[in-house]
Amino acid sequence: MYPLHEKEDTFAYDIDEVIEYTNRVHPRMLLLASPNNPTGNGLTPEEIGRIMENIPSDTMVLIDEAYASFISTDTAYIAPLVNKYSNLIISRTLSKFYGLPGLRVGFGFIGKGHDQFESYINKYLGYNRFSEAVALAALDSDEHYRKVADDMEWGRQLYKKELGNLPGFKVYKSVANFILIKYPLEIKDALMEALKVQDYKIKFMSDKGLESCLRITLGRKEQTQTVVDTILKVLKK
Repeated sequence: MYPLHEKEDTFAYDIDEVIEYTNRVHPRMLLLASPNNPTGNGLTPEEIGRIMENIPSDTMVLIDEAYASFISTDTAYIAPLVNKYSNLIISRTLSKFYGLPGLRVGFGFIGKGHDQFESYINKYLGYNRFSEAVALAALDSDEHYRKVADDMEWGRQLYKKELGNLPGFKVYKSVANFILIKYPLEIKDALMEALKVQDYKIKFMSDKGLESCLRITLGRKEQTQTVVDTILKVLKK
């Protein structure tokens, strides 16, 4: 376990802290989420490289990129990293960006010399020809998914515009398909009831340090507008 730190409009890993901790504990595996859930922050390729360069070479590092692609389309950094660091794994899934959680299909990138991981996948996480065909079709449908991602960016900007400057609110930067928003706790009960009437559910956080935050999935434009309007309506009461 290692902490995240709040910095202006985002949360972030302290890279030096992660490096120091990994060297001190020397774990078999270091798990890093980018983007991270529920805060929505991500790692840059430079930060990943700095971590890899300064930790034990026998510690496997798994970068969980389940929420990647909602903003960035850049994947050029992956091959140089996994080719340089054989103890690095970068994994992705079709559950989030591609909206296919029931398919149970993902993919990853790993350096040479780790055939045991491939054997594990084939033995425990096997899939059939149908799921493979659907997965490949999804990967070939980039134009459709980019449109969905654009709608989500519209939602991020709407939350920032409508709520970002209100007293007691803070809209955090997100590179995932959800957004974290700090809100005045005194409106919690009224907001929960108003959303219930709309038949909408958002996550009222209870994690330590995030008790006054909402984690809101970025849905369709009309859904996002409804959530924003509901929050504003509750504030006016």
